[in-house]
Amino acid sequence: MSEHLENREPFEVEVVLVRGREVNLYVFKEPCPQCGYCHTHGAGRPGVDEPQALAGHRIRHCPDRNRRGKLLDYSALRDYVLVWRGLEQTREEMELR
Repeated sequence: MSEHLENREPFEVEVVLVRGREVNLYVFKEPCPQCGYCHTHGAGRPGVDEPQALAGHRIRHCPDRNRRGKLLDYSALRDYVLVWRGLEQTREEMELR
């Protein structure tokens, strides 16, 4: 079992900021340890919202099944805390991942 699943407390996930014309997004740097997907979360509007202020606790975005097709036990899944350390990438760089 993943170390992140041993308790129900939210765990930290490092994210990358991808700035857009109409919306900024936080994208997981590494796949989610619960389901294997790289989730995205809103990071505000460019020129209006401060991305750092929008990091923090988030509800999990895990699908019903992990990347291998295994059904996930939602009672065991945890929320997470987005941690942004100033790393940014363009949409083009993200598409190459």
